[in-house]
Amino acid sequence: MVNPGDSISSALTDASAGDEIQVAAGSYSEPSVVVAKPNLTLRLMGEVVVTVQGADTEWLTIQGVSFGMLQDRLNLTGGIGLDDGGAILQDNDIVMTLADVNNAVGADIRNGTWTQSGELEVRVFPTNLDFTMTGVHVAAGAQWKQAGAFVEAHTGPFVTVVLLDGVWKQDGPVTISADQGRAVRMNSNSQWIGTASVDLTHSGYLASGVYMGPMGKWTQNGNIALTVASTSTITVGVDGQSESYPSPDKTWNQNGPVSLNVTGSLASGPNCAQLVFPSPTPAFIISNSTNLQFAPTLLINLTTAAVTLLPQGTFPDSNLSSNKKKQLVHKERTDSSGQQQSSAAVSLSLGTISSSNTNNSTRTATVVNGTWATVENNTLGADQSFIYSCALQFDSDSDAKGIAEGAMLGLQYYLFSNTTEVNLGGDTPVKFNVSPAFAKFTVRLTDWVWQSDDPNERAEVRVAITPAFTGFSEVAGDEVDFVREFALTGQQTTYSGRASTRVRLVEAVELDGKLVTAKEAGSNGRKAVEFTLDATSSSLVVSFARFNTSAVYDPDLGVLLTGRSGDGGGGGSSDNTGLIIGVAVAVPLAVLLVLVVIVSAVAITYWRKRSQSSIAAHNSINFQADDSVL
Repeated sequence: MVNPGDSISSALTDASAGDEIQVAAGSYSEPSVVVAKPNLTLRLMGEVVVTVQGADTEWLTIQGVSFGMLQDRLNLTGGIGLDDGGAILQDNDIVMTLADVNNAVGADIRNGTWTQSGELEVRVFPTNLDFTMTGVHVAAGAQWKQAGAFVEAHTGPFVTVVLLDGVWKQDGPVTISADQGRAVRMNSNSQWIGTASVDLTHSGYLASGVYMGPMGKWTQNGNIALTVASTSTITVGVDGQSESYPSPDKTWNQNGPVSLNVTGSLASGPNCAQLVFPSPTPAFIISNSTNLQFAPTLLINLTTAAVTLLPQGTFPDSNLSSNKKKQLVHKERTDSSGQQQSSAAVSLSLGTISSSNTNNSTRTATVVNGTWATVENNTLGADQSFIYSCALQFDSDSDAKGIAEGAMLGLQYYLFSNTTEVNLGGDTPVKFNVSPAFAKFTVRLTDWVWQSDDPNERAEVRVAITPAFTGFSEVAGDEVDFVREFALTGQQTTYSGRASTRVRLVEAVELDGKLVTAKEAGSNGRKAVEFTLDATSSSLVVSFARFNTSAVYDPDLGVLLTGRSGDGGGGGSSDNTGLIIGVAVAVPLAVLLVLVVIVSAVAITYWRKRSQSSIAAHNSINFQADDSVL
């Protein structure tokens, strides 16, 4: 019998294989211990309170053997881990409070099986909200067999309750209360197989219910209750992505009732991407046309990741095949007199995505697992919305801030049938009108993996513009409205009239959900967002100051078409000449966006993206006409 004042860890070290160790009720301060002798059992004779000594937050490491815990409650401040195929049979109740240190993990099933018959309660309440912490981690190849109840409560934007890379067999009820952070993150190829009820409640900023990564599979045969409440920042019940599979499969297969209670001005419920299957012949998603003759139609080629916006009336026969419509997309347009008219085309390609620190060390990200999906009930009130999302893989993730992170890039496009005002908010309100003549485009970076703790490290996105420009000039701008418009010069096009490419840049950005306007530099002389038009590489370059969870920026680009040769002057053209804008994502998955818009003059507007968090940022924006690179 181990009594208070004795050491449970020492008793485990001294025991022989197959021994049962009885522990009297009371409080114990214990060093970390590796359990490597097979078939040991702890029988708790009353409630046992254990606090782990020293900097190590993991009390028991079950290494390659079977281990049992029986009878009464364990109240543990610290964690338990499984390595080398270790197995734990938890037949008692455990209350696990994570140690208040960065990167702490409660139940860390790195390699093995955790069979939970009693109740497991995890509490995660860091005093430092910058800490990355994980309640239960199931690594690839590992299993969590949950038959008893799992209860969790936490706060903190970088907390993940369940981080799933392996298999979670959920046969007992689950109750998670998240003020911030993610309830469940399912990474690539993970599986959650549930037969019992799931109750998720989250109400604070940066709270997310279930995140499903590429090829994650959630099969739920029990009831699900999602309660989402937020009045200040975005809160998502279920979000996720999918990718092309060799055979049809579903990300979330729900066979039981779903109860969803969503309240708050910025709360949203399920937002699950549809699956995209490869096809030997081109497959398309075609957006619905509106009754406005200048509103475009969106055509997404799922096979080649191509996206096309066409003006209403481009398809004379609504029954045309997808292949025929594709031919129409690439066919040169004709003007009002029936003469063939070459297009004025501008293409954008998302080039390098990287980070750089004060030591000029640069790390570049690679786009992986890209996928397209439609978004129903989008938050901007757009008629339709489509999103491309992908993971960002860096050269080395060894310096990543905790196992709960994974950098993501999102590109979302919106179609409007009416001019819509969007208010970004902020201490000085920033408002813009969204024109139905354009598909709005935004870039989101989330869970960025920084190289180091350098507070001056920055993330950079480069967007190449084709045809190449050789210069630019500011043609409009109002510092009060935080909007500046630039005309590119030196571009060579085949359009017979005058075509002017305009880039409209907004001097406001959202970092961690906080709107930051571009008026003052930070203590290091840099601003939250710095951008320039680099004529050397014909690129728009955007650089973000360090952020915790998300950065969002929304550059706009348009082509102003005026009179053509032979139109009789320099006035605006009245024919149906197409306006074409292109967007592409770097390999391995190219994304082409072509916008064909009937205009005589184009008003280029700015769009606002709903983001996350309310963390303050103090930097802003700088744009100097003589800047060539950042």
